[in-house]
Amino acid sequence: MRHGYRRLRGLHAACATILGCCLAPAGVSLAEESNVPVQLASAKLAIDDASAPSLPDRIDAYLDRVAAERGVEPAPAVADGRVLRRLSLDLAGAIPRYADMRAFVESDDAEKRQRAISRLLASPRYATHLATVWRDLLIPAERGDFEQRLNAVGLHNWLRARFARNVRYDNVVYDLLVATDAGELGPASYFSAHELQPERLASNSARLMLGVSLDCAQCHDHPFADWKQTDFWGYAAFFARVRAEDDMMMQRGAVSRLIDADRGEVRLPGDESGDPIPPRPLLGEALEDVPFETRREQLALWIAERDNPFVARAAVNAVWTRLFGRGLVEEINAAGAHYPAAYAPLLDEIAAEFVASGFDLRELHGWSVSTHAYERAAAESASSRQ
Repeated sequence: MRHGYRRLRGLHAACATILGCCLAPAGVSLAEESNVPVQLASAKLAIDDASAPSLPDRIDAYLDRVAAERGVEPAPAVADGRVLRRLSLDLAGAIPRYADMRAFVESDDAEKRQRAISRLLASPRYATHLATVWRDLLIPAERGDFEQRLNAVGLHNWLRARFARNVRYDNVVYDLLVATDAGELGPASYFSAHELQPERLASNSARLMLGVSLDCAQCHDHPFADWKQTDFWGYAAFFARVRAEDDMMMQRGAVSRLIDADRGEVRLPGDESGDPIPPRPLLGEALEDVPFETRREQLALWIAERDNPFVARAAVNAVWTRLFGRGLVEEINAAGAHYPAAYAPLLDEIAAEFVASGFDLRELHGWSVSTHAYERAAAESASSRQ
């Protein structure tokens, strides 16, 4: 398992270069410190190998094949010390101790890398670091007031507790979306950070949990994708009834408890007197309000479905973005026609394994950092610049 943490949104002008040459991760030192859903379980890479190789081996074989087809020479592997540094920063958020680094470099154990990965994934630092990463994604950096910083601590602790227990990723997402009690300053902080505004919650949750950028469809139909304005507001309608039980607490930037009101609708901007937009999952049918089930629960149940076409792929792509500096694709497409198309089968294969593992984030990180692609140098070769 290998992981190179870079908060880059580098995507695919250079995708054919970096991904094509086996996705060399960004260097990490202290200073650098279609619309028909497909069943993920059916996704298989076209790799002819009867020996049933491991997923990291299949990933490397696929990337090597793409590189060969493009005439790209993969970057060489970095030294052992650099590999351990990457692993430690990416999985634990800290550089390794000098003694550990020296022992790793001098060891002749063929399994030393896998042992290091297993140790780091089992370390409390793994859960703490992953919670920090997700907290920063969920709570906007511009919300720097005291209450939001306090809320961020609560959310971080909530996330860390679940990552330490290796709770299924789909369950973490479900629990976050249906949160009500903020007594532990936990997931309700996510909603207060976005001021309970349906459009902000829709934009952020779609991007992070579904891998879809709906922002451009908020005011008009998306100019470069198939998303319509009604898609955005149909998704935002799931958050239209979220309220703070104490309005005074909300005005101070904190929420004591979230409730789901009986009423609350969204309409298209500029059409305030028009018909309300009903809640509708992406690419799905409009849902009716039902007794004993809030709109947020309806959304969370759809997101947590095993065959949801977005969630597993989005999680895989997010992990690769963090470890390799860019994702396998720019945006998730439910039909599997992701861009760039060269890596769509690879994304679908890893996502299928992720679902089969029980949405195990530790496994996903382990597979990713166990690839040879993870240990490659970040520098481009002459052929990769062609």
